[in-house]
Amino acid sequence: MRFVAWSSILVGVFMFSQWGFTLGTGQAPEVRSEPIRLTFHVAAEFVTAALLIISGIGLLRRKP
Repeated sequence: MRFVAWSSILVGVFMFSQWGFTLGTGQAPEVRSEPIRLTFHVAAEFVTAALLIISGIGLLRRKP
């Protein structure tokens, strides 16, 4: 179970990092061409990443 917990936490952290790097370096051309779609996509990814981190911590603490 610890492997699953740490995997969830790492994937969540990497998702935040990947989007931070992509948006920070201007490598997302959709910022100009499709800003609304990109905003919703990034928001959904951030929610997913946050829930992965929270669930991983919950598994490590053995909370349902």
